[in-house]
Amino acid sequence: MLELNKPVAIDRKFPGILSKYELHVRQLYIDCDAIRIEYKITPPIHPHSPDIPNFLLFTWRGYARDNHDGDYQSAGGACGLSLDGEYTDGILSFLPLPNEEINRLDITMVTERIRPEIKCEFSVSF
Repeated sequence: MLELNKPVAIDRKFPGILSKYELHVRQLYIDCDAIRIEYKITPPIHPHSPDIPNFLLFTWRGYARDNHDGDYQSAGGACGLSLDGEYTDGILSFLPLPNEEINRLDITMVTERIRPEIKCEFSVSF
């Protein structure tokens, strides 16, 4: 069972995002509002990057399914340059909150407004 605010390591890397970026899905946790997936992208995506015409267009949506066939949808997120400027830091939220019987999520993250879309799939057991 997943405990509130107790992170579960994912540590899954997806190289070659938009040719030169790597998506590193770091961890999952739940709080009283949502399931949260934390990620980082290296090298950092700067607001005026020539690879991405509009930094704000580089966002993710997602969906998931649990081990009891329950469905989850992304419910927003945020990203921005890390304090040290070394990577782009991000979080993607999912709803609804899982019930106590759930011990696995199969998660898909998909880029929004970037074509062709980029899809990253992974599973998390807890």
